[in-house]
Amino acid sequence: MVDPRKETGRRGEDMAAGYLVSKGWELVARNWSTNLGELDIVANDGLHLVFVEVRTTTSSQYGLGFQSVGYRKQQQVRKLATQF
Repeated sequence: MVDPRKETGRRGEDMAAGYLVSKGWELVARNWSTNLGELDIVANDGLHLVFVEVRTTTSSQYGLGFQSVGYRKQQQVRKLATQF
């Protein structure tokens, strides 16, 4: 059985990746992982390499996705970006 939360997350990552590609970004990696965690999307526009954390919600009842990326998650993404 498919976990509905994982399916929602996968759809969100697909939408984010599609958006970046439509704006001319090259996808360098998706779901890149190490023992520290996972980077959802790594993309390059020729000048910038970006590390994208995707948070997908189905309602705003508990806040919007970006509101769930706190200081600790930002620090984790920074560490993973350094490893990348």
